[in-house]
Amino acid sequence: MTCLAGPCEPLDRHLLEVAECVAREGALVAHKLARVFSVGPEEALDLVVFAALLHDVGKADVEYNDESGYYPRHEVKSTAVAYKVMKRLGLVENCRLNGESGISGICKAVLAAIALHHYSHKAPKAGASSFKARCGDPVHAIKKWSPHTPLGASMKGAVIAALEEGTENLCFDNIVNSLSKTPPRLASAISAILGVLNKCDIETAKKNRCKETTSTTLLKS
Repeated sequence: MTCLAGPCEPLDRHLLEVAECVAREGALVAHKLARVFSVGPEEALDLVVFAALLHDVGKADVEYNDESGYYPRHEVKSTAVAYKVMKRLGLVENCRLNGESGISGICKAVLAAIALHHYSHKAPKAGASSFKARCGDPVHAIKKWSPHTPLGASMKGAVIAALEEGTENLCFDNIVNSLSKTPPRLASAISAILGVLNKCDIETAKKNRCKETTSTTLLKS
């Protein structure tokens, strides 16, 4: 079974092409994040590309079996998968948007960018936010990722396992609830990642989706 990111656009293709775009367009963002958070530039780039690869994986959830263009709250599910990966690898201890530095600080920015890439701050519906895959598209996309660092390689393996296992709702509520107290450095990092992610997301969707439906579904999917 193939999942769609939107009308006529396979989900694995969308995730890969957004990630490829972010790898190109986000190099300067990653370089600045590396300097601000005191990590290697290639590690920072792997984390930003990870955000692109994970941003829409929630669309593969069984909740959307009958959907082909509208996936309400898919960002909640995507965030849960991303957090499970980071928590399993010991990259973050929680989802609170605090003032951490290093890898953990960038990971918090990545989680927030995934959670907020549709700029939705509404709480998810109870019982409707777990993730269980109905197709293999996200795994197909992740398997084609060639990270630059051991960190990226470990995340690649962990996300494949997380997608196959599924997860409960994690992280999204904590991110939304701590937004108003986000330290300026972290808020700037979130905005920078969101800028390149959303640019690539929109450009990829416009290129690949059915022309007659793109304008009406792009922003809400």
